[in-house]
Formats: sequence, structure tokens, C-alpha cells
Amino acid sequence: MAYQAIGLGTDADDGTGDSLRIGADKVNDNFVELYTLLGDASDLSSGISATATIVTLTNPVITGPTISGVVAGTQTSATITTVTSTTVNAGTLALAAGSVTDSSGAISFGNENLTTTGAVNCGNITATGTLVFADGNIDIAGLDIDGGTDIGAAVVAADLFIVDDGAGGTNRKTAASRIKTFVEASTVDVTGNITATGTVEPAGDTSSSDNAAIGYTSTEGLILTGQGSTSDITIKNDADADVITIATGTTNVDVVGDLTAKTLNADDDTAAGDNAAIGYTSTEGLILTGQGSTSDITIKNDADATVISVATGTTSVTSTGTWNFSDQVVSKPILKDYGETHSAIGGTGGGTQDFELENGNVISATVDTSANTFTFSNPTTSANGCSFTLILKNGGSQTVNWPSSVDWADGSAPGLTSSGTDILTFLTIDGGTIWHGFFASEDSK
Repeated sequence: MAYQAIGLGTDADDGTGDSLRIGADKVNDNFVELYTLLGDASDLSSGISATATIVTLTNPVITGPTISGVVAGTQTSATITTVTSTTVNAGTLALAAGSVTDSSGAISFGNENLTTTGAVNCGNITATGTLVFADGNIDIAGLDIDGGTDIGAAVVAADLFIVDDGAGGTNRKTAASRIKTFVEASTVDVTGNITATGTVEPAGDTSSSDNAAIGYTSTEGLILTGQGSTSDITIKNDADADVITIATGTTNVDVVGDLTAKTLNADDDTAAGDNAAIGYTSTEGLILTGQGSTSDITIKNDADATVISVATGTTSVTSTGTWNFSDQVVSKPILKDYGETHSAIGGTGGGTQDFELENGNVISATVDTSANTFTFSNPTTSANGCSFTLILKNGGSQTVNWPSSVDWADGSAPGLTSSGTDILTFLTIDGGTIWHGFFASEDSK
């Protein structure tokens, strides 16, 4: 309601002013509006309250007030110590000192500005615009991210971080991909262990001055470079024992334990000073070179027994076992102090008795019990000569039937001694198709 003025008339008692009733009504209406705006329509409030109309105070002196409701325009005063309100809007509220408090809910400034040179102590701050801090800084001790929601996934290249550009510069954002680029381009000093769930892939070459480096080039592949007083590279096992070493400044590889390989391909010749070396040349092929006090080369079996040895400083080869040439040629041998294997059959026991040449080329047997039929087996292959000597006791004591493949002098088998020893020799040049029989000694004594 607008203010109602009482009409006083032009002159006193000229009848042009308001009547007493009308004037009193206006006074009454004006007071009702004041009591409504400044109280509860019946009583005035202890403070000033305005629910719909803006109360403008020009240069007032307000001592320690509590202001509730809407504060319009710009209110600046060092004497205002507390503003208690549900909503403060329609302008800028600037407090040179004091505080803004609301214990019942949030304080809203609408689209207006909140400016303070002091601290803002509050719960959550929700802004639809940008929070601007006068000095550009936020006290890092005041940041509490413990209650934040975890990302719930691995950090990826597109994830963002906040960085101080140049330390003391402008705060800016950066993608996680830039951190990866920085690490890759920098030398990282790690004082502890590096554990990777994937692979570690170097992308550059090492250099001669590297103490311990892992590198890679497209031509050389994986590169290990080191330098130590005794070894440049040492590979150890889980027990911290040396497995492979490369002596300092050399290309010599020392394998401490056993070396197991599918094939071992040497690519150069050995030298006279080598203690134990494997080499290769296109003319000599595989080369074994050694030097020992007794033998230069010794080949042993699984029982650590010597099979072949070459005496120190000589070309003499000593074999301690049997050589099986599988019916192959041994060319141009000069035999010295040689022997032939003796196969001692003992009693023939009657029936069929086979003379197995793989058991020896000197065979001894005694005929007993009953008639015997002899067979010869496993001579050397066809087109090679093969012979054996048979020392037969008491051959004439029983009937002896020779193989039909045996040809005798004059076409008849010789008579054998009934109680004594006969010596016979047999020769074939066609793998046993025909055996030539010779009665070398009758009743030898």
C-alpha cells in the first residue's frame, strides 16, 4: 500500500480537508502497514525485518547487528560482524571484518560475487561459475582429497593432472601422456628395485662409458654393456654364484657351469696356446685343441672313463674301448701288435650249432653228445672278403654236418679227429653264398 497523506485543506476549517474520520482512517492504515512490515501486524519486532521491501540504510552506524533476510546492493562496513541469512543476493556483500554464518542451511549469493580478504570457513562450496582466488594460490595443506571418489580404473593417456607450469608459474592441466613422454626422455635414477609386469624395452644403443646399461638397436638387438675391474659383464644365478662372465676389456666368455646347447657352431680356428678349444675352418672342419701334462685331448664316457686320448705333444691316439665300424672300410692301416677276438663256444651239445662271426673271428668248440649241424652267420657284406678260424675238438666223435655253402678241396669234407684238435679256416667273398673250407691242421698237438 502506498503512503496515505491526510488532507488538511487550504485554510483552517474551510471544509476542504479530510474529515476527522477519514484522517483517522489514513493514520490507522499507515500504522497497520508499519506494524506489518516491522512486526507481526500486532507488535513491533525487536529488530528491523523486511520481507518484501528493500530497506536502504544510508551511511548508518550499526553496532554488532545480526542481519536476517535479503541484503540488497553493496553493504560495506567494518562494524558489521555477523550476517546470518538463508539467502544473500542482489549485489556484492563485502565485509571488511567479521563473518557470514548460516547454521540452518546453505548460503546462496545467486549470480553475485563473494569477495573476502580473510578465510572462508564452510562445508561444501558449490559454484555454477569460476572460483577466482585473489592471489592465485590455494594453500596445499587445505586440500583434502581423501574423501574423493577413486578413478576406479587404470590411468590412461587422456587422463588429466594439474601442474605448476615452471614452478611458481601458472597452474595448468596436462594429460598423462605427457608424463610418459617426460619419463621416456629423462634419465631416471632408481635407488630400489624395478619390477615390471610386462617387458622392459630399451630404445637406444649403449656406449663404451656405461657402467651397466641395457640397450637395443635394430641391427644388434639386445645390448648389454658394462665395465668392472675384473669383468665387464657377469651373469649370476639365484644363489649369487657366477654363471657367465666376460673378462674386462676382452671378448672372452667364461661359462662357470655346464654348457648345454642343441648345436655349438665354432666359426674360427684354434691356437697352439689354447688349453681347451673348439674351432672350425672351412678346410679343417671341426678342430679340437688342448694341452695337458699327460694328454692334449681326452674323450671320456659318462662313467668318467677315458675312451680316446691324444698324448701330449704327439699325434698318437690311444683307444681304450671297442671300435665298431659297422662293416665299413678302414683304409691303409699298418697293424702292430694286433689280435683277433676269440669266441669260445665250449660243448656243442648236439643238434644245430651256429658260429656267429660278430662274436669273433677265432672260434673254439668241442663236439659232444650227438650229431651236430653247423651254420655260419653274419659274415661281412657281399663283395668283401671275410674269414674265420675254427678250432674244433673231438670233431670225429660225432657226426658233423657242414653247411651246404662250404666248398672243400676235391669236393669232400675232411675227416676229423675223434679225440684231438683240428684247425679249419673258412673264407667267403660274396657274403657267405659260398664258403671255401681249408683243413689247416689235423690233430694239432
